[in-house]
Amino acid sequence: MLRAVTGVFYGTIEVGGGENIPQEGEATVLCFNHGNSLGDAAVIIRCTPRMVRFCAKDGLFHAPISIYGTLIKGTGAVPVYRQREHGDNSKKLNIPMYEAVFGALSRGDMLGMAPEGCSRFLPFMSKPLKTGVARMALESVARNIESNPTFSVKLLPTGMIYMHREKFRSDVGIIYGEPIAVDGTWLKGDTEYAVQALMKLLTEGLEKITINCPEWDTTALAMTAACLHRPVVGTNQVGVVMHILYLRAWIDALKDTDDPPTKRLRQQLSDYHGVLQAAGISDECGHLLQVNNGEVHRTSCSIRMIQYAVLCMLLFICSVPGLVLWAPTWYLIRSKEKKLLSNGPTWADSLAEMKMLYGSLAVIFLILALSSMGEGKVICVILLYLWMVLRLHEEGVAAGRMACSLYSLMRMDIKTCNTISKARHDCKQSVLQYYANHKHAFANVGNVSVTKGHYFEHAWANWVVSTIIKRQKQDWNEVLRFRHHNSMDYID
Repeated sequence: MLRAVTGVFYGTIEVGGGENIPQEGEATVLCFNHGNSLGDAAVIIRCTPRMVRFCAKDGLFHAPISIYGTLIKGTGAVPVYRQREHGDNSKKLNIPMYEAVFGALSRGDMLGMAPEGCSRFLPFMSKPLKTGVARMALESVARNIESNPTFSVKLLPTGMIYMHREKFRSDVGIIYGEPIAVDGTWLKGDTEYAVQALMKLLTEGLEKITINCPEWDTTALAMTAACLHRPVVGTNQVGVVMHILYLRAWIDALKDTDDPPTKRLRQQLSDYHGVLQAAGISDECGHLLQVNNGEVHRTSCSIRMIQYAVLCMLLFICSVPGLVLWAPTWYLIRSKEKKLLSNGPTWADSLAEMKMLYGSLAVIFLILALSSMGEGKVICVILLYLWMVLRLHEEGVAAGRMACSLYSLMRMDIKTCNTISKARHDCKQSVLQYYANHKHAFANVGNVSVTKGHYFEHAWANWVVSTIIKRQKQDWNEVLRFRHHNSMDYID
């Protein structure tokens, strides 16, 4: 069920470094950065070929909405009693948890743990990481080394990067880093030293495959730089994982605000980003202006705008009956979203799980209602129609967004067009020059292999099926909105 839900909620889920996942039967602790609450676990379950048993705080097993606890128990998760909630009594309460963990690792199972300790909606990992994963791995090796001298536990760094974690049909990249083997050699010295050494390796492994930025503004500038450097469309087309790796490299480069060349580039990116936001257009329109030397061919733009507007209306007309069925669910989710956010930004990390839960409940309720009045074939046809409604709505919003961009482009005066054209030209040249002078900072980008699913032998058949399943995006920062956005922060 979780595999299906995440496949519907997120538009593209791409996997990098899949060859680093230890084979079945090898004791493994999958260590992931945690910024999307239960959504992280759902994505991991979908992408990881092995069964993953998670260690989750005990409160989730007794959540107010009982289906949360049911889903968590169904994954074979183990409850963890944290000291912040249970005080000194947590040690006693966690004895069954430790026994379950050591038993699972002895059998060669894979466990999922978040070393950060809890989920947060932040552009960086919370450090220092909790040492529990290293202590559990060492204790497990100590318990099994006598009966099996080759026994080891693999700590698998796993990076979860969401373009917009809380937005429907946004995109995700999950990257598995190189595993850290904990074997008998780690038991020969001081235990505390071994724990700190393992945590250092784990922290470094996670930092290589996650985004760690001091604030959201730098992520926005890095997204502009990554778009100018390696566009999603065209001859240099890149997938979401490669885009994320370039984005991560640009974030690391732009964090150095004391370096004069970096400061100049940040200012140029900020100026270009600002003129795009003020004009209400995307970089795609900025590229069009640059190609045409700041001129707007109003006849061709008018024709394209009308085409996109007509396409938008046709798609919405076709999807109206289904959208009416989805309307109560949308209203309920929207109300719940506002309520969660009223409690503060901390709760933004729970938005995706809430939306997935309420959407799933709506579909289950619809299936139960239809099963009482129709045959199985009718149910399948209706569910297929509801899926196509979502896809038509997604394409309709994209067409409407493009029509709005072209309309904004046509309304601009010559001076503004020239300003945007020059700003993009200068900014792109600066980005490429900066990249040429700092290639060492991007050296690890191409070292991650990407797993892409293929349905048929012929490329055209794969393209047709992929188009039905997901939108072929022009921008990995695209969300289901009429406005263009260039930030990984929460978008209302």
